[in-house]
Amino acid sequence: MTIIDYNYKTIHGIYFIDKVSEVETIHNFCKIDIPIPIAIYGPEGCGETELFKYLIHKFKDDKNILVICIDALEESNLEKAIMSNIDIKWFEIIKEISSSIESIDKLII
Repeated sequence: MTIIDYNYKTIHGIYFIDKVSEVETIHNFCKIDIPIPIAIYGPEGCGETELFKYLIHKFKDDKNILVICIDALEESNLEKAIMSNIDIKWFEIIKEISSSIESIDKLII
């Protein structure tokens, strides 16, 4: 598997090539046999969501790697805010968790 798919375009039509070192680092972590959660964060506008979208694309057929992105700027549709490389209705799972615990008034993820 190549590290970067140079034919992948972002939603803005820009080829995704400026995060090579980040993708290589994440790819190397994924090779480790010990499960390690990886959090990606940074100031608004530095490319975290596009990086997540690329990783979702990159690992869409790899069932050993779970990529979940919660786009904090997606306010109009919460179902669109939760993205993953596997086809699971994350929003429905979160709703079920929060509704099944009677004492929970708010759920913070």
